[in-house]
Amino acid sequence: MKNVCMVNGSPSGNSATSLAFLKDLDDFLDGTLFRKEYVSLNMKAGETNPVASMDAMAGSDALIFSFPLYAYTLPAPFTRLLEDYCKRKESRPAEEKAARVYAIVNSGYPVPDVNAEALRVMKNFCMRAGLFWRFGTAIGGGLVVAMTRNVPIVNRKLLKVYGLIREDIQGCGLKPLSDVSIKPVIPKGMMIYMKDSRWAKRYMGRRP
Repeated sequence: MKNVCMVNGSPSGNSATSLAFLKDLDDFLDGTLFRKEYVSLNMKAGETNPVASMDAMAGSDALIFSFPLYAYTLPAPFTRLLEDYCKRKESRPAEEKAARVYAIVNSGYPVPDVNAEALRVMKNFCMRAGLFWRFGTAIGGGLVVAMTRNVPIVNRKLLKVYGLIREDIQGCGLKPLSDVSIKPVIPKGMMIYMKDSRWAKRYMGRRP
């Protein structure tokens, strides 16, 4: 059985769009084959992340990070989580597994390419921490994609990503896979309307 740690890197916590993608992926991971654990951010300024969160990440065969794009990079509390993990790994290297890493980053911009810098940061994090970077998923118009993720065209791409992650966790290859881009399949004008609508405000409070 593989230990999988699913990290919600959004400061919006349980209301986050980022968490919605993790929950969908959770349904793809058979509980008889994968032992799943969730980690959320510590939002208290000046404090390190809980030991339990670090333990969950350290004992995992796979780390799946889902987070929003903030100013073309990672949210500050999420960066702090990665820093805390690196510090622990440097002080207790014998206890850490060389986990396989996957990242799902979602942006409010409709073009997924704006997520490239955030994925580059995640790759560098893996190099520093001695982890195996596998691939990233760049989602443009994250909230709208989340709201329409059961539409066949959108759903097909997301399901492909979830399937790739599931299969790769069980595999043994070390060569990184290609990143995947997902964008809304509706016109930009309609996407802006949906993002600013009352429906969107009710759906997760418009939180990334």
